[in-house]
Amino acid sequence: MKAINIILFLLIFNVSVSIVGGMNIYNMGLDVRDEYDINTIESAKGIDHFLGGLAANLVLFGIGGSIIGALVRRSMSESAAYGFFSGLVVTVYTNTYGILTGISSALPTQAAFMVNVVIALFLGISGIMMALAMMQLIRGGIESYM
Repeated sequence: MKAINIILFLLIFNVSVSIVGGMNIYNMGLDVRDEYDINTIESAKGIDHFLGGLAANLVLFGIGGSIIGALVRRSMSESAAYGFFSGLVVTVYTNTYGILTGISSALPTQAAFMVNVVIALFLGISGIMMALAMMQLIRGGIESYM
């Protein structure tokens, strides 16, 4: 299996977990505990919260990437694309982590420990794969060296 297939699967999986969590089907909420009561939040507010946070992070990371590109005298559009991708990954992974830890907190303590270990392994592997994807965006795939 190619690395790009693994990376796309992980990204799509995390996006779908974030969207389902945003729909508030399981009354999990997306880090809205301070603003709303979890039991009274409607699914439309959860989706709006997810999409609003995603849009804000994409804009901020894109602008930050272009500023960094200007400072190091690289192509600003290329740096903005890297920042845009990083914003997508950070937002989706943060939401997924919040949802999965919310699920593990509802379990008994013996089971929650092992679920947290699995969550940590999943997020660690996903983070490493996304870091490899960023390096591959910058340096090119293995075919460029052969």
